[in-house]
Amino acid sequence: MEIVSLWPDDSGSYCHNWDCLVAKSLISPDDVESIEAVRTEKNDPWISMSPGLGISYTWSAKQAAQLDRDGTFVREVKDRICEATKTWGEVPDFCR
Repeated sequence: MEIVSLWPDDSGSYCHNWDCLVAKSLISPDDVESIEAVRTEKNDPWISMSPGLGISYTWSAKQAAQLDRDGTFVREVKDRICEATKTWGEVPDFCR
């Protein structure tokens, strides 16, 4: 879904935008406060949003240290990236 510039309603509120985006699962309710903070800081009359994606994977310090000692940490990171990206069919070349 394309997200374009969002404008306030007649009362100056963006709540209708947040409610719509939350309902469509494009943002979470927890995102609203940080988006509002950026909008307030910039003092723009609109909000231009771009879709994005974040992926994380964690190792314990002990696991990461062992993988590093074994010389396999980089391969492990590439394997996790491959695992995530192949779900949408776009595995980066550096993971192969």
